[in-house]
Amino acid sequence: MLENFNMMHLMWLFAAIGLEIGANILLKMSQGFRRWGIGTAAILCVIAAFTCLSFAVAGIELSVAYALWGSLGIIITMFVGIFLFGQRVNAKGWAGISILLVGMLLIKFA
Repeated sequence: MLENFNMMHLMWLFAAIGLEIGANILLKMSQGFRRWGIGTAAILCVIAAFTCLSFAVAGIELSVAYALWGSLGIIITMFVGIFLFGQRVNAKGWAGISILLVGMLLIKFA
């Protein structure tokens, strides 16, 4: 799936994923925008993430790039929530993560 893409496009995709995860962490830290500076930083991260994603899709199919961006963002954000914020994931949450992983594998072999 990713082996046919230019390394620069992959770097843009991973930057988009990292910025999206950063935005999610900042949103949590903003306490519902009560800490407006952190909330503003979260919005800027989202804008930067979409900018990076736009550069990534110049060389990666939109369906593949968006699926990876969304899925990896969800999965990594879940683990960040567990380790940084002490959040718990129930059986339904783990099932959902498993479905995302299967979906990413299906995209790889499509």
